[in-house]
Amino acid sequence: MPSTEAEPMDVETTDADTPTETPRTPHDLMADAVTKLERTVAHKTTRHVGRVARGVALRFAVEGSVLGEFAKEKLGEAHPLAVGLVAVLNGSDADGAEFADADVASEEVEGVLPEIRVYIHLLAVVSLIAEGRHVAAVAVAQRLEAYVQEQQRFTLVPLAGKVYYYFARAHELCGSSAAGRATLLAAQQRASLRGEDEVSAVVVNALLRSYLAADQYDQAHKLVLNSRFPSKASSNQLARYHYYMGRIAAVQLKYKEAHKFLAEAARKAPQFTALGFRAAIHKLHCVVYLLRGELPDKATFRHPQFAELLAPYLELALAVRVGDLNGYNAVLEAHAATFAGDRVLSLIKRLRLSVLRTGLRKINMAYSRISLDDIAAKLGLASRGDVEFIVAKAIRDGVMDAVVDAETGVVTTNEVGDVYSSSAPLDELSQRISFCFSIHDDAVRAMRYPDVKSKAVVRGDADEEDVDELDLVDALLDDEDDLEDL
Repeated sequence: MPSTEAEPMDVETTDADTPTETPRTPHDLMADAVTKLERTVAHKTTRHVGRVARGVALRFAVEGSVLGEFAKEKLGEAHPLAVGLVAVLNGSDADGAEFADADVASEEVEGVLPEIRVYIHLLAVVSLIAEGRHVAAVAVAQRLEAYVQEQQRFTLVPLAGKVYYYFARAHELCGSSAAGRATLLAAQQRASLRGEDEVSAVVVNALLRSYLAADQYDQAHKLVLNSRFPSKASSNQLARYHYYMGRIAAVQLKYKEAHKFLAEAARKAPQFTALGFRAAIHKLHCVVYLLRGELPDKATFRHPQFAELLAPYLELALAVRVGDLNGYNAVLEAHAATFAGDRVLSLIKRLRLSVLRTGLRKINMAYSRISLDDIAAKLGLASRGDVEFIVAKAIRDGVMDAVVDAETGVVTTNEVGDVYSSSAPLDELSQRISFCFSIHDDAVRAMRYPDVKSKAVVRGDADEEDVDELDLVDALLDDEDDLEDL
């Protein structure tokens, strides 16, 4: 018997029938952030303020006039703090100097949470940096930092980390990084005593960045030795820290440690964003590979996002691989400006010895007996005395197994033994096993578990969304949080 139910009809929808979402204005987004901050204080949890801190980089444009009106709305139109902030946003750098010299202790705003006040001033610093007004940004950041250090509210910790990041960034863009180090060192001491891991991680990375930018590697190394980087820091902060540690180790000739730190930095860095940071890691890692006598992975040079950026390093790797000293000198001369901009020129100049060693290794495998003059011609060296010294050093370092006859000027190669009868395969296998264990231990330590108290508070609020869904969103946001400018 045929069914009496009517079959559903396919209705074609047009673009006119689809509801269009009205784009939200910067004022609406800032108002939502203020609502989250109020909810943070009410629930005594840092989950909402963490979302606000992640949005401080402002993926939307906020003009000074819009931010000024918002500051008047939240702080009070006639309050000196709002008036001074509006004057800085719409005025000159001289207004910023006057704003920084005002008394911080006498500017409390009645009825306004410290979190809201810090958020508004943080937006002002970001807006001034975006407009290129670095002097005014430094002035506002100094006053904001003076206010934050007086507060001991755990709900301010995520925003405080952003405050110190932009404090250091403003000083760097203004060319006064050295002037801000004393403030950052004091902030690191306070954060360590208070147990504020997020602030401590940001400040340590900011100090390392400042020292390395000024080529003060000894000071950076002393900072690492005398401070403790929090193990519970975010993946982005850990990626930065490992990158800076890799640079320090590479300059100190500790290439094995540098390789380990850079591998960790590449693994913890965002996989789909922060192209510039990931490219910087691969550039330095490529040089460290070559300094260790190894060749970088070809897949790195073929990556569509890095192929153009790593082209000079590919030419360098090819010259080092074949032991071509003339080719190495040509690459170094052609791309000296690029290497200097990437701050790896001093490391690349160390590769000259590696090129010579590679050439000697190939000669050692090809010839059982060869004169020093012929070696000099093949390596492109002019002085026979230099060749004799380089060959003797290579024999001492185990690069080649040969004997030099100083009287006749002849190098005689010894018979090559079976590599599998040595401990080289065991050492390589041990290194790979250690690396796998390190990845496993880091993965176990990186596991996060929800806070029972926070979940109980959220479940008690009927207006909140599903807790599990929010925890999942928070975890995804933490993993995909964009790295700031290096």
